[in-house]
Amino acid sequence: MSELTFEQMLEESFKTIHNGEVVDGTVIDVKPDEIILNIGYKADGIITRSEYTNESGLDLTTVVSVGDTMTVKVLKVNDGEGQVVLSYKRLAAEKGNKRLSPINKLQDEGDWDTWSRNLSAQFLSKQPLKLIKQQIDLSVADKRAELDEIRNLTNPVIKKKLLEDFAAGCDANAADLSVKGFKNQAFQVLLPIPGLKDTEIYAPNFNDGDVVALVRYPHGGTFEIPVLKVNNKHQEAKRVMGGASDAVGINTKVAEQLSGADFDGDTALVIPMASNRISIKSRPYFDELKTFDPKEIYKLPDDAPKMKNRTKQNEMGRVTNLI
Repeated sequence: MSELTFEQMLEESFKTIHNGEVVDGTVIDVKPDEIILNIGYKADGIITRSEYTNESGLDLTTVVSVGDTMTVKVLKVNDGEGQVVLSYKRLAAEKGNKRLSPINKLQDEGDWDTWSRNLSAQFLSKQPLKLIKQQIDLSVADKRAELDEIRNLTNPVIKKKLLEDFAAGCDANAADLSVKGFKNQAFQVLLPIPGLKDTEIYAPNFNDGDVVALVRYPHGGTFEIPVLKVNNKHQEAKRVMGGASDAVGINTKVAEQLSGADFDGDTALVIPMASNRISIKSRPYFDELKTFDPKEIYKLPDDAPKMKNRTKQNEMGRVTNLI
């Protein structure tokens, strides 16, 4: 019996997949309009923006990071260019985990915090050097532990593949400055609770009395990062939100500070500060912006053509990408 060639050994080490199959993968690259996953197959999988979400303007780098794990559905094993076409959106819809409106988001529990465990360069670049270094050091330690684990493997074929993926992931993290996030940070849906104070947030996923920072992408500066105290005893919030675990309640003034967030499904990254023993840089609005009301200054005349909601969302997406 002849020995297998390296190519044959490599081929046999990969699993086989079929159209319609559900597979798990690890994100190895993210672009604004597509996600690349290692799914343990001989070819990487690709998720386009349209197969991730119905939001045409969503920048995927703000919700997914290299190293995240995802469960997806195989649409086509070979798209003609050797890639596997995947869908996150269709599998989520089939499972009933529809992330397309606040109502749907409130009905499902607990998996939004898997969207991103990392911190982006947009946030880090505005924070103190000490905090940046701390998170980079933690990321390096994690990567070293991962590398040691791969080095201890005895199968040369699997070891080679994992080392290649590891190197690609490190390159992507370095280019994007994506580092390890804070303990218990999570993306949450924003819901309006008018009775809350400007310094308060109702956040049932976080400890009552903890201090949290809210980060929304994109943001222009630390004046758009409100720091709030968790008040989970607020009766109005309890009544409105019930047992929702993927949402937080804030008042409209705080939402405006979050780079003009509204309550039609917008989300923010909630970072607990006191329990993590960290201080996130935030500052009040500039004096020149305190009386600035873009809705009033750029108000359209009464006889202006009315824009459909779908068109409005598309245009907002294009503006967000330009920012």
